[in-house]
Amino acid sequence: RNVAVYFQNDNATLANLEGPLTDSGNPADKTHTFRGPTAYSQILTEGSVDIVTLANNHTLDYGQTGYDSTVKTLKEANVPFVERDGTCLLTLNTGLKVGLYGMVYYDLNRQAMEAGISDLQSQGADLIVVAPHWGVEGSYRPTQEQMDLAHAAIDAGADIVWGSHPHVLQPIEEYKDGLILYSMGNFCFGGNTNPDDKDCLIFQQTFTVTGDTVAKNDDVDFIAASVSTETDRNTYQPMLAEGDEKARIEAKVQEAADRIAAAA
Repeated sequence: RNVAVYFQNDNATLANLEGPLTDSGNPADKTHTFRGPTAYSQILTEGSVDIVTLANNHTLDYGQTGYDSTVKTLKEANVPFVERDGTCLLTLNTGLKVGLYGMVYYDLNRQAMEAGISDLQSQGADLIVVAPHWGVEGSYRPTQEQMDLAHAAIDAGADIVWGSHPHVLQPIEEYKDGLILYSMGNFCFGGNTNPDDKDCLIFQQTFTVTGDTVAKNDDVDFIAASVSTETDRNTYQPMLAEGDEKARIEAKVQEAADRIAAAA
């Protein structure tokens, strides 16, 4: 509720759904397993989340039963989704066609990604977002593999590379006509009662469409936020950062971006 106005007023909001929505199934044999009841799809719809990616390492935390339940629940809630190594084409109410391709660090296959981008282009996508779940958890620096793959995605025709998995903010890079968000960190995150780093961002990009032409990087905004309304615990309610906190997060992101630019 503290940030919903941003999502209500845009044409499309994308989020990473980091875990299944299921009322049954058995947890996988792993250190951390996430699950939300199917009723939690209401969080997405009431929060004006328009499309989610299931391409992450927790989607199968409750096995195929949990995954199938998630797919069924999202379909019933009319929330489109993109799967691992899959594509999704979303037509906005403006008529703009946004294509997504999802991938997970288990197999960051460049050729498959390029084929997926080509497929979206053939489907008539005006904008293409590649959503990789990659990198090292807790690391503020992207790996060479991340950077190489991100550049390859833009070279192949993607407009935005929208990364997740490290749970902290990583640099933002302008590359040719595209924008690379190496990691957006956490946001509304139920997997930790008190994350050490609560910094996060809302990323917004506006595109101007004239006829069949879409202007790139027309208007970009990075809105500093926190995953919690409290500093010493997780209230699971993201809120906007203000004053000194806002300036600190913005400086943190800019310094990381400057390091990437200097290295290039």
